[in-house]
Amino acid sequence: DWYSGDGPGPSLRGIMRGWAGAKSGIGIFTKVAVKLFPYPCSTKFNVTGHSPNYNFDVPDFMRLYIIDCKSYNYLEKVFLRVEEEEISFICSHLSGFATMAIFANSIDNLMDKSSIGIMKVPIVILIAARTKREFDYKQKVLKMLLEELKLTNIIGTKYIPESIFYAEALRSNLGLHGFITTGGFQSTKGGCDTAAMCLRSTELNIQLKKKYIKKGVIANDFGEGTWMSSYESGHFFHMESPTMFDQTNKDSVEG
Repeated sequence: DWYSGDGPGPSLRGIMRGWAGAKSGIGIFTKVAVKLFPYPCSTKFNVTGHSPNYNFDVPDFMRLYIIDCKSYNYLEKVFLRVEEEEISFICSHLSGFATMAIFANSIDNLMDKSSIGIMKVPIVILIAARTKREFDYKQKVLKMLLEELKLTNIIGTKYIPESIFYAEALRSNLGLHGFITTGGFQSTKGGCDTAAMCLRSTELNIQLKKKYIKKGVIANDFGEGTWMSSYESGHFFHMESPTMFDQTNKDSVEG
């Protein structure tokens, strides 16, 4: 008849999480609880049109933020600060090139998003709520964080996404866009750990990817192409560094 994520007593976060492992002390358990979260927004979806140019009636109480953190060190600080407040539905880092891709459904409309592509270290934050009160609170908190961290949201000023973006965010966390450039990708140096470890892996992977970019066998994302996202409100993070190859080209497949 009680629930606590962190105590008192042994932390419930210490329970083994399948493939992810414990990530903390196991402790001794006398009670276990499950906490269910409601879907982050209205589930009355209306989609019309034909692939890939669908129209989507964006549910009430959703707002997107695309922010340039400028450096990996500052990105870590922003990640942890935003997730500490537990307000985001999506809180992910992608390279500038990859951030362009999440707003595109073809090569043609990928290349007209230079205002996004020039960002050094972007973070993508999507907030969603079921009530106006909850939505107002989350916007207020994020506004406070942007002022505190001296950051600017480019959505609404430099870029306005199509409505289908929000449908894809809800359906698949935007993952399908990883295939746009070359038709296929594989990931290297993926991991689940602290924000610092995931960002270190991201930096180390840049030079590794550049060797294959120079050979012309993978797409040139300057080595920075990565996807990193937080789990459990920043208690641990997941990162992957996709290498985008042409699955119709033998040299590209073999590397």
